[in-house]
Amino acid sequence: MPMTVMQWRRIVKSYAGAAMSDIAMEPWDGPAAVRVVFYLRKPKEPHCNTSPDTKPDLDKLLRALGDALEGSVVTQDSRIVEWSGIKRWARPGEERVDVEVALL
Repeated sequence: MPMTVMQWRRIVKSYAGAAMSDIAMEPWDGPAAVRVVFYLRKPKEPHCNTSPDTKPDLDKLLRALGDALEGSVVTQDSRIVEWSGIKRWARPGEERVDVEVALL
């Protein structure tokens, strides 16, 4: 069964909170830039495109990520002033999200 957006947000928030506690830092209350690469599971369809131009939409993925970072990395997702997002196909079993946050 696929993961829901709410489940995904909770997982991201948990990892983000752990990363912030590892560096003993509270959520940032200033502007931030976020770079992200979403590695998505490739469908089994034989004629799958080289880039994931299918759902989920990149803007919805970014919105869900911003919601997940709120309260764990940044105080509010409105503090994110710059986004860079890419969707890529993952190798089997390597679905993930790589996130880099720059505090400005």
